[in-house]
Amino acid sequence: MKSRAISKNYIFLKPKIISNLIRLGKNFDGGYIVSEGLIKKSDGLISFGYGNDSSFELDYIRMTNKQVHIYDYTFSIIELTKILLKYFRRFITFRKKFEDVIYHYKILKNYLKLLQNKKIFFFKKRITRSKKKRIDVNIEEIFNKFNFNNNLILKCDIEGSEYEIIEDLLLYKNKICMIIFEFHWIDKNKELFLEKIKKIQDHFSIIHIHGNNHFNFLEDGSNIPIILEITFANNKYVLFDKENNSLPLFFPIKYLDQPCSPLKDDLYFHFN
Repeated sequence: MKSRAISKNYIFLKPKIISNLIRLGKNFDGGYIVSEGLIKKSDGLISFGYGNDSSFELDYIRMTNKQVHIYDYTFSIIELTKILLKYFRRFITFRKKFEDVIYHYKILKNYLKLLQNKKIFFFKKRITRSKKKRIDVNIEEIFNKFNFNNNLILKCDIEGSEYEIIEDLLLYKNKICMIIFEFHWIDKNKELFLEKIKKIQDHFSIIHIHGNNHFNFLEDGSNIPIILEITFANNKYVLFDKENNSLPLFFPIKYLDQPCSPLKDDLYFHFN
């Protein structure tokens, strides 16, 4: 598939080249590219968004044996059981396939297994700036729960709400060594996306970028994917190599990146 050149107006999205990138999480959707060195240096992981998949978090624990705090208000044993029973009723009335029942059974089983993991702390909370409901939690409360030093990993996949919390997160920049963001709906939030990226880059450097191929590129000629996975490393851990970073960079990276959907071609783009 032909690679698209990212517009020169967005050259600031070009990642800094580092040598120790690895993939954590399962194949296809759910895995992210991170710095192996910063993973090993870290004191713990805060994960915003569960989405039926804890492969990234479990890989992190296998590699570090450190704590993981997961925040997601959309999951509970009661809700997942109700969904499973709904699909079972539809199966016995010939409206769903047995495979659908098995799928939701596995979701419930994996969630229960997750809750039994002594390294994982699951909070049924929604991440917001201001608390309006009992289910809401803000960034200050979350960081106060952690009794770690200054090397925290943060993963954020909260379906568009990430733009709301970025400035609050940056108040704790000295406690974070790496952030993995999934930026949603850039086509609808382009100015906001660019504004927030530049604020993050005051303190963090982009070390990897990947387009989510469930969606396509923006139609404005920028050749930016509508949904972007971006990994940032704290600037104090990134050495700038002017010569290497002047070379063209092509994404996805072979043998490291994978398409989020295995049924479609990945999104190929490059920086000149």
